[in-house]
Amino acid sequence: MALTKVSYSMITGAPFNVADYGASPSASAAVNQVAIQAAIDAAVALGGGMVQFGHGVYQHTTTINMGVGVTLKGMGRFATTLLSSHTGAGVKMTSTINGSTAVFTNVEDLLIKNTNASNVDGGYVDVAGTFVRMERVGIEGFKHNLILDQTELADFTDVDFEIPLTSWVWLVNDSSYTPTALSGFTNRIGFHHCQFNGTTASVFDDGGYVHAFNDCNFNGGGNHIRAAAVIGLKISGGEYESASSTNFSFHSTTWQGASVGVCINVDIGGGAVIVPTVGQTCIDFVALGPSAVTIGNVYLGNTVNTKISNVANVGALTIVGPVINAGGGPTISGSAAYMQNLMESGASLYFAPISASAVLNNVLFQNSATGKLSFKDSSGVVNALY
Repeated sequence: MALTKVSYSMITGAPFNVADYGASPSASAAVNQVAIQAAIDAAVALGGGMVQFGHGVYQHTTTINMGVGVTLKGMGRFATTLLSSHTGAGVKMTSTINGSTAVFTNVEDLLIKNTNASNVDGGYVDVAGTFVRMERVGIEGFKHNLILDQTELADFTDVDFEIPLTSWVWLVNDSSYTPTALSGFTNRIGFHHCQFNGTTASVFDDGGYVHAFNDCNFNGGGNHIRAAAVIGLKISGGEYESASSTNFSFHSTTWQGASVGVCINVDIGGGAVIVPTVGQTCIDFVALGPSAVTIGNVYLGNTVNTKISNVANVGALTIVGPVINAGGGPTISGSAAYMQNLMESGASLYFAPISASAVLNNVLFQNSATGKLSFKDSSGVVNALY
């Protein structure tokens, strides 16, 4: 009696196992490239599905093109690796720009890695897709580990962004990545419990609507988050340590210098611990005009410099305590238009100068040296409140 070999992918409803298409840790990069793409294309042809990788390192030669409705799934962040050495993107999903395409893509339990020091693209790239998810994934070694260009409704949970050449994440808000792309499409993006490691890397958030960083950990890097033109930016909880530049800086231009406008409705709090390298600032409002900024329930540590700089550039700043200044030096420099419920437990606060229209509501300034409630103006004169 003749026996027929049944592959896993022949079972109705089973994942599309890349091994059934010829991919293997022992296969050449060229063979793996064709096999992985064939598995993805087979899933797309049936309306989507899970493309399964086994244990090991899968070398490939060029960009893997993601498909609508596809989930790429490995055996674990440290068990499955997609490894490349080319200069392009690792995995990329491309939809029609200046619109919204429901792609429902997902990547789980693997590492996307590149070893080319001249890489010029992203580890994972989505262009104009909606419903994009990533969980328990590592991305390492690309110019930008993640690029989202006109992406909407995207969530990244327990993702490990490691040692990029330039940025951990680039949220695009103009045509600098995709020609003729318009601004205002990169919306409702969330990062949850993610790790960001690197020497000089940053998150470049060039704008869009409703971006959130929830309980993430940043270690090293340049600016942890450099933001411009975001309407509704929330940074809640998490630890932001050892930035070689300002932890959070707010601008009116993209990281490449294009004018896009200022941020509106920024909320920094949730117990965030913000600890830059000694000599740097925790938060800097570089550009004139950010409005509706709320800072509260944060720990500002380490540096003896001003913790929150250039607040004169903020249209409406509300500080809702406690704000713990643990590193010495002034907490705030610049004029504050509106402040309330501030608890200052370090040195006196500086305003340079306080504006005539400023409103101070339930503000407690406590000088740690004297124990007195006090306010120090830009000339260094201490004005005791009692």
